[in-house]
Amino acid sequence: MATFDASDSAIKLMRSAEFIALEGTGTYTVLIKNAFVPDEDIIAEDAATFVPRIRQGFVLLQFGMGLGLARGAAHAMKTHAATAANAAWLPLQPEIIFERAAVLEDRAATLAHTAADPSRAAFLDVLKTRLEVAELAMSATQSAALQAGAAGFIQGSDTNRRQREALFVGIVTPSIKHITMELARD
Repeated sequence: MATFDASDSAIKLMRSAEFIALEGTGTYTVLIKNAFVPDEDIIAEDAATFVPRIRQGFVLLQFGMGLGLARGAAHAMKTHAATAANAAWLPLQPEIIFERAAVLEDRAATLAHTAADPSRAAFLDVLKTRLEVAELAMSATQSAALQAGAAGFIQGSDTNRRQREALFVGIVTPSIKHITMELARD
């Protein structure tokens, strides 16, 4: 594993796709042809040993997106007084969203203390929590959209944006599909 200077003529970046949410992350295909890699740019000579040491931290960094979306949806539900009466009938209330987000945040803080543990068990603990974060983000933004009604379905609305971004949390690596596959292997 190594770092590369994208301005090097041996490196080509090609935009892979244009997504409907969180375009700030950027998805590119990187083509490397006849590139020289100086010793100081080598991160690890053995990726199989290196990756288990960093993967928990990599996944934990994604928790903020999901928790922020869930809390944003709950906050929107509480502040839209015009639709709050109808929200009482929704199965996922803002208070429950805030409570679940707090529990997951505490769990993430605990997991961060052992992020360098390369064991599969430690990684699975992080994946289980990452799955819960993605599911909370998606269900919270869905509840906010159901409460908002047609106003939440308007292109450019915050409710609509949050739903797209929450779906991104569910499909970005490691996706819900990948996580459930990994959890099923044990």
